[in-house]
Amino acid sequence: MINPERIDRSSTCAGAELKMTELLNMTNILKNYDHCLISALEKYDFISAVHSVNTGIETTNLGKALLNSPNYPYKDKIDLNKLKIAGTLHDIGKICIPTEILTSKNKLSEAEFAIMRHHPIYSAKILKQFSPDPDLLMAVLAHHEKIDGSGYPNHLKKNEIPLMAQIITIADVYDALTSDRPYQAKKTPAESISIMKNMEGHFNDEILKIFIESKKPLISPAQSLLDNGRTQSLLAL
Repeated sequence: MINPERIDRSSTCAGAELKMTELLNMTNILKNYDHCLISALEKYDFISAVHSVNTGIETTNLGKALLNSPNYPYKDKIDLNKLKIAGTLHDIGKICIPTEILTSKNKLSEAEFAIMRHHPIYSAKILKQFSPDPDLLMAVLAHHEKIDGSGYPNHLKKNEIPLMAQIITIADVYDALTSDRPYQAKKTPAESISIMKNMEGHFNDEILKIFIESKKPLISPAQSLLDNGRTQSLLAL
């Protein structure tokens, strides 16, 4: 596990001091730091802000689904309020990524993707200024880690990845797939879940299964027909 105390020394953000001063001033006025940070991100990149809010909602809903699941064994470790905050602010570090990279319609070069991979570190550094809670810091820092250890920034695997981060990554990927992006058209919910099922080594299988179950009542064949012109059903997933 990564010690949250080391976050400040992990990386630097271009213009971070100026941006942090602006964010702190906004927070003193608005009081609610989560609303303040999303407002700042919205001014920097609207798509990232919308994705952050959507991911916060999806993360919270998945947390509720886990709590309501009769077979999920780690309900005592789920805090819905922390999940909402961490899910909503997981990408706040993108405010430190150059806009030409963040909004690129083309596949990122290796050098550009190396810069993009720093955003979880920036997210944790920014959040640390407003909340010292190590659970929140570790959740946003680890939201791009993968169960097989191939994620970033610290190549954590399996139980090394905080539970909140394992929940957030599922919500994060689902919203990314079901939303229009500069580089890709949105997928239907059914298509997105099918893609996620085939992302071996990416997710906690137990949590993904409960996530899929929670989506089944929301997707009917009729709705899928409206979405993409052909009937799809989650019943076969």
